[in-house]
Amino acid sequence: MQAKVHLILASRRRGYAAMLAMLFLMLFSTLAIGFYASTNTAVATAENDRRITLAQQAAESGMDVMRYQLAHVVIPPNTPPAQVITVLATQLATAMNGTRNMGADVVGMAGNVIYIPANTSHMLALDSSGLQTYALTVTTWGNDIVVKATGKYAGTANPIARSITMDFSVKAIPTQTFDYAIASKGQIVVSKGVVSGAVGAEDGVASLMSDLASPSAIFVGSQGNVGGDLNILAGATANVINGATVDKVTNVALIQAQHVHVVGDPNFPVADPSVFLPYATNTWVAGAPLQQNIVVPPNSNPSFNGGDEIDGVMYVMSPNSVTFRGNVKMKGFIVFEGAGNSTVNHMDFRGSLSVSPLPAGAQFDTMRSFSGFSILAPSASMTMSGSSDSTIKGSIMVGSFNYTGASNVYIDHGTIMAFNTGANSVVFNTSKSVLFTATGETNQPTVGLTYASYFAPKPSTYQEILP
Repeated sequence: MQAKVHLILASRRRGYAAMLAMLFLMLFSTLAIGFYASTNTAVATAENDRRITLAQQAAESGMDVMRYQLAHVVIPPNTPPAQVITVLATQLATAMNGTRNMGADVVGMAGNVIYIPANTSHMLALDSSGLQTYALTVTTWGNDIVVKATGKYAGTANPIARSITMDFSVKAIPTQTFDYAIASKGQIVVSKGVVSGAVGAEDGVASLMSDLASPSAIFVGSQGNVGGDLNILAGATANVINGATVDKVTNVALIQAQHVHVVGDPNFPVADPSVFLPYATNTWVAGAPLQQNIVVPPNSNPSFNGGDEIDGVMYVMSPNSVTFRGNVKMKGFIVFEGAGNSTVNHMDFRGSLSVSPLPAGAQFDTMRSFSGFSILAPSASMTMSGSSDSTIKGSIMVGSFNYTGASNVYIDHGTIMAFNTGANSVVFNTSKSVLFTATGETNQPTVGLTYASYFAPKPSTYQEILP
């Protein structure tokens, strides 16, 4: 009886073992299937992430291309806002067409939208396989432009795309014209006399720069003495005659080797004298010894005599020939209308000129923020031939400048800037000196000038959008 019971218990144990084995087999099979499915899902997810990343990289690369190109465009001063997009399209086409990135494609424009490439069914390849590509559009948005970059990855039957946008705003290109004591679009001639730094000025402050790309853009005669270096454009030359002195050096070979420099275009500003007209609230009166905030009508040809004083702004309409005799006091600034040219507009200083800040009085308060210049007359010629010393605060910006005086001229924190592009734009032919305390670099005019511009990114506007 006891043996029978043991047999029954043993039989039951063998059944439990088989059942447990089957349960574990089912569990391991389920886990294996789960691991397989999970691995497949992870691989698919990783592949999708990779394709998305490659498409995003393509879009980012396209945006980087535009950041580079927009940083190097030069929108001319005073370009009408409606024409900026057209000028931009032209410059982008010049810079990009025919490059490896563009291949046979070109920059195009339709309406007020620039397309890169022009054929909107094409995209620009990032690699030799052509799997990563991008396309760009540029549109106007108020005073800004908006760049959209769309990147695509075509490594599978179902290409994936990503798009980003960012705004770019107009920024003035910094000018170097005020870095020089003399900056001229035309030829500079120092036949005789001294152009140098005043007592206490930095060595070499009296540097010259000609923007004329031709031989003898700067000429220094045998009796000429220039206190700083000579700066010219590529393709131009500086002609220095034996006997001349440049930055304390008299050896012509050393001057040419060490003190003549080839520089880039310093970005001359464009003057807009019209902004000062509203401040000229009175009309010039012939013979009046004191005149304040005056406008000089065309063909008045006024003459100012020793002891006369001009306060505030003197706005001269074109054409006019203005003559100064004796010691004329200027407590403010002279502005010449932008119309006409230096053939019909003249300023002739045969005495001395003393320029000082605006006087007290409420009628001048609105102009107290104006600074940086004493004469803004890009359409007029200026000659100085007086026999008494002159002191001028700020820059002189004229069509042409000619100094033949028998006295010294002191220019305090200013630049003589000439806008005429031909020969003899600036001429010094004197036995005396023109002395600079400093150039206008740290005293640039606050109003009345505009500069060439480029487009700078506005990082806060970056966003991802639907392709």
